[in-house]
Amino acid sequence: MIRDLLKNKEAYVTFYNILVKDYNCKKIQLSNDLILKINEFIKTNDISNFKFFTGIFALYLSRIDGTEGCILKTNADSIIIIDYVKDETLKDYLNRVSMACDNPHMYNNEDIDIFYSINDFNNNLDSVLTLNIYEDYLELVYNSSIFLKEYINHMVSNLSTLISNVLNSPLKSCGKIDLLSDNEKLLIDNFSKGQHLNVGVNKTFSQIFHENAIKTPDKIAIDD
Repeated sequence: MIRDLLKNKEAYVTFYNILVKDYNCKKIQLSNDLILKINEFIKTNDISNFKFFTGIFALYLSRIDGTEGCILKTNADSIIIIDYVKDETLKDYLNRVSMACDNPHMYNNEDIDIFYSINDFNNNLDSVLTLNIYEDYLELVYNSSIFLKEYINHMVSNLSTLISNVLNSPLKSCGKIDLLSDNEKLLIDNFSKGQHLNVGVNKTFSQIFHENAIKTPDKIAIDD
């Protein structure tokens, strides 16, 4: 059974407590230039369009969730288990994605409750987040009780950025491929600006935080 293969399934996917099923979708338009690059890439690397986008989607989810891999349900009622190794080259990663797609596991709803999915032209409303693949665009179908529209907009930009960077730097390792859009980098940069502290080079962050908390116990620790 799949359960035997996923004794530590939490390492592969973030689980959510879904109270309602309220779904929305966001289109990811692919430019003609990008489509040409994708077609050239999949021809050179001898993989299908579906496997390419499966690898992109799994890589993105593994990195933003900080997991050891990703579980994706397909529209064939099977699941694909893809490990994430940050130092692995993209080519080796896509080879493993291809093998995982060729050897899927049959889905049993007793094994896994809530996870991500990827489909060719078919919405899957059992998943909190689904990537649908069309001829000239992608579509994110998401549970809006979990994902804010602003977050999905960032995700769309980040996925587009990741696709472009994969095509431009196919020899990079999985952990070094940039996936943040310029807009999100700017937001993070603006959000992160604050007071600069001179600290000892041998001190850890936890030590610095502890010392600062003792000096200023009434100050706000986190503003998110």
